[in-house]
Amino acid sequence: QELTVQVSGSPPAGVFQVPGFFTTTYTCQDTAGNVATPVMRTIQVVLAAKYWRVKNIGNIGSGSAYWHMQGLQFFSDVWCLEGIQVQHRRAGRRPNGFSFSTPLGTTARADGAFAVWKKDGQVAKSDGPGWSAGRGCFEDGTGPECYVGFAFDQPVVVNCVKLTQGSTAGTFATGLRLQWRRNGGEDDGAGGSGYSDWIIKTSLPGGLATLRRPCPTTCDCTAPLSGPQNAACASYSPQLTVSTWSDR
Repeated sequence: QELTVQVSGSPPAGVFQVPGFFTTTYTCQDTAGNVATPVMRTIQVVLAAKYWRVKNIGNIGSGSAYWHMQGLQFFSDVWCLEGIQVQHRRAGRRPNGFSFSTPLGTTARADGAFAVWKKDGQVAKSDGPGWSAGRGCFEDGTGPECYVGFAFDQPVVVNCVKLTQGSTAGTFATGLRLQWRRNGGEDDGAGGSGYSDWIIKTSLPGGLATLRRPCPTTCDCTAPLSGPQNAACASYSPQLTVSTWSDR
């Protein structure tokens, strides 16, 4: 018997601008009129970007004290458990992108700002050597700005960031912005246009800082959930636009 398969509820073709869930139903009927039990599949669409950077809020730097950053890590979930490996071009293994910063820093290597990852797994091996700006960082336009970032080979979803700043005056920012850029090259710190805020965190005292996405109202971000709700909450990603999302 000849079979006819019908599909309904599929996501529209083309480039998605808004994430969400789609339920696709497959039905099958032969020429004799026999109908198979419908099969349903759920398709989740999340939005991602290749370029991610951390930028200071406010001016930093006093005398010989400059912005310091160490152990920078990206996570795909809001609980900061599912780490996204960063293997830069000098890591000694196959890279998945490249780091960049403005300025280049005292060591001329943005790589030092990132945590060092094991070959396998989702836990960083160490915080790495650290990165220091080597000059003042300005947000008010009176001097050059500063940021540290990573350009992934493939788009990734980032819902949480952890890093350690300095603990003394002039070595840490009291506010941080996690910003994204969908495409475009930036490997030498020249420019920086085209970035949009993703997470904003203020009132930071220095030291360890965690920036994470706000949660859906149906989720409890204080601890991982179980079952289907866990998957929905962990990969929660609203529209990736110029909208600003403030950390709560």
